[in-house]
Amino acid sequence: GYRKQADAAMREDKRAEQQIAQAQADQVQAQMNLLAHQIAQATIVSPMSGYLTSGDLRKQLGAPVKTGDVMFEIAALQDLRAELAVPEDLITDVQEAYQRSEDANTQLTGWLATTARPDEHIEFTVERINPVAEMVKDSNVFKVRVQLRQTPSLYRPGMEGVGKIDIARKSYGYIWTRRMINWIRMKIWLWT
Repeated sequence: GYRKQADAAMREDKRAEQQIAQAQADQVQAQMNLLAHQIAQATIVSPMSGYLTSGDLRKQLGAPVKTGDVMFEIAALQDLRAELAVPEDLITDVQEAYQRSEDANTQLTGWLATTARPDEHIEFTVERINPVAEMVKDSNVFKVRVQLRQTPSLYRPGMEGVGKIDIARKSYGYIWTRRMINWIRMKIWLWT
């Protein structure tokens, strides 16, 4: 519309009106170029390959988004880690074994089996023991972060399973009676 006004003003030899209409047409063109650039920049590209773990674009359609807002979370599968929840009555054994492995300059290892593939055992190494207990399903646990030695293609973030850490050899009698003995010690301590 502004270009038509500019052409009409030029035919009628009205230079001021022609320049105003041309400036307005240039302004609209600049706004269109800016919007085209913003649309081109709106393409979402992940810096890594992996699997989408959270975020749903269908829920965000039409919603305003600011720069820096988290829209999606992607988990890379090449360096997949696991988090073990070790009960508080067993964490001292894990900590002692971890300390022994650091003193001997070796790695504390173990095996992991997921609920989806219980027949497949994946070896791991312990990376870190969180020093603060967390409440999970009405019990205190310590989170132990482990690095998987290999990552099967079926494994995905969020899977659950069972992990076993190679701590030390103990007799079956000690293993079977340990919790009861600790419970009795606690009760005796409370009575005294």
